[in-house]
Amino acid sequence: MIAVVAAFWPALIAVALVALASSRPVTLLSSFLLGGLITTSALGFAIAFSLSGSSLVTGSHPPAPPAVDITVGALALVFAVVASHRDPANDPAAERSHVKENPGRPWTERMLSRGTGRIAFLVGMLINLVPGFFAVVGYTKIAELGYGTTGTIVLVVAFNVIMFALIEVPLVGYLVVPRSTEESVTRLNTWLRQNGRRAVVVASAGFGVYLLVRGILALIV
Repeated sequence: MIAVVAAFWPALIAVALVALASSRPVTLLSSFLLGGLITTSALGFAIAFSLSGSSLVTGSHPPAPPAVDITVGALALVFAVVASHRDPANDPAAERSHVKENPGRPWTERMLSRGTGRIAFLVGMLINLVPGFFAVVGYTKIAELGYGTTGTIVLVVAFNVIMFALIEVPLVGYLVVPRSTEESVTRLNTWLRQNGRRAVVVASAGFGVYLLVRGILALIV
């Protein structure tokens, strides 16, 4: 569940939109994915193995996980509230026009718009150097399971594969069925532009409530 929520990280949605709208979607998606997976896997291993067996995640009533759940849950709710507020002056059409005309676009969009695999790889590494708080919670939970070295590696890799689903699914489509994928990508782009913010808000709010309830119950019990 945490990995699914992490997949709706706004930065990943933005990258998917830019890459899919480019003339070289396969190059950009595959290069970004490689850079992102290398970075997030390395960070995931570092976090999970550093916490595994520590007092933060062991014991019948570990003090840290409830506090982490409550803190991250509260942050997720704050994020959902902030993300739900759109400037009334902006409608979807105005936003698209603004993106085309405004030279001050996010640096990720400017970099990816150059269309080279090397730049996409670097962008994938750079924006994932600081993991999102959903990813940090996921790695912490993996450490709590105490599955040993092999199990932890498998879980971290699986978590990251799920987290990059918005990049992987269209990439596989372009490689396997490019023609039908073109049509699907057009519909996906439209859906993400119209509903991406809403999906992020709903996922963040739901996950925030879940973590808050879980953290509070853990403190009580």
